Amino acid sequence: MGVGYDLHCDNCGYKLEAYFGVGMFFSQTYEETLTKAREGKLGRRAKKFLREHPDGAIDCSLILAQCIYCGQYETVSDLTMYLPKKNAPADILPWELRKYCKAFAAYPHTCKHCGGDMKLISERTFVRRMSNLKCPKCHRKFDEPGIIMWD
Repeated sequence: MGVGYDLHCDNCGYKLEAYFGVGMFFSQTYEETLTKAREGKLGRRAKKFLREHPDGAIDCSLILAQCIYCGQYETVSDLTMYLPKKNAPADILPWELRKYCKAFAAYPHTCKHCGGDMKLISERTFVRRMSNLKCPKCHRKFDEPGIIMWD
């Protein structure tokens, strides 16, 4: 199951829906992500990674990203590439990646609005900073968030 947060700016009307985690269709989403990576639809680096490391994993869970230039937010698939550690189980669940795998490379997300680089914001960091988050359009604080449970 995943969790989301619905934030709204009363001043300018900007809406942010931040989703985190994986849903009940994780297996299907994961296979689709691997297929896209193998076909080069996620870039040359991900394609090369899976070709050179057939046991590698790609994190397909949702996470929030923020553009370091224009400040826009976007929910994206994490897409960090991982290599299993020694004695890792054959089937690793998405929430076990950091326990049984070592990060190989982060995926370079780019902003749909300005093309700038985006930084990933984990749910833990988002929740910690939620009360201080500012609207990327008018720079005022968001209203109290609503919580969304999804699967």
